[in-house]
Amino acid sequence: MLVYFKKIRNSLLRSGAVRKYVFYALGEVVLVMIGILLALQVDTWNTQRELQKKELVYLREIKGNLQADRETLKSVLSFNTLKDSVLDTTLKMFFSDSSEVAFALTFESRMPLLAQYQVFESNRIAFENMLGAQSIDIITDDSLRILLSSYYRDRGFDDGTQERVKQLTRIFVDNITPKLMNAEIIQKYYGKASDFESAAEISMKKDRQLFGDLFGMQQNLFSHNIYLEELGAEIKLLDAAIQTYLNEKLK
Repeated sequence: MLVYFKKIRNSLLRSGAVRKYVFYALGEVVLVMIGILLALQVDTWNTQRELQKKELVYLREIKGNLQADRETLKSVLSFNTLKDSVLDTTLKMFFSDSSEVAFALTFESRMPLLAQYQVFESNRIAFENMLGAQSIDIITDDSLRILLSSYYRDRGFDDGTQERVKQLTRIFVDNITPKLMNAEIIQKYYGKASDFESAAEISMKKDRQLFGDLFGMQQNLFSHNIYLEELGAEIKLLDAAIQTYLNEKLK
């Protein structure tokens, strides 16, 4: 093709048809520009197609992470239900006719659960990978991008509820541990008598701080469950939005 154009150009120059040559030269320029524009357009289309492929891959991975979040959420709520039940029966022990020794031994047997807590942490792997490799702008749907930004935002104050779960549990453990070091529990664990005070002398049933620690943990569980239920609604909304978007793209 280039050889053909060169022959035409040389023929026009030899014949002295300057005007025709000028038009021909302009035509060549136009053709070259059209070729460049077409090449750029094809490159743009290829780039956009690759980005669209990556967008769908990231969204599928995020959807998988949301499923993991749903399972984590279910586990934390299940644990909270169990702990709330134990807290409730333990608080009622303060008003029972049980002896101080029976109270202390029963209380100690419930410590493995009372001293535990669970909090929710979202699986952010796919979202962080997307941000690291591209940016959130790779998600072309505005409403979906907003939902993603909202769910994976730095929750700051909202996470205060979960932080309080940790704090109250740790405070409770710090406060109760010395009180559990009584003669009866030492005897249970080590099979030996000690000079420690008896549970009757320590009188845990009349301990206002102990009751307050348990009551505070239970009330915080209520707040924690509300927080988790709101997160569950966010997960459901985001997951449905991603599925709708994927269905539209794969039509």
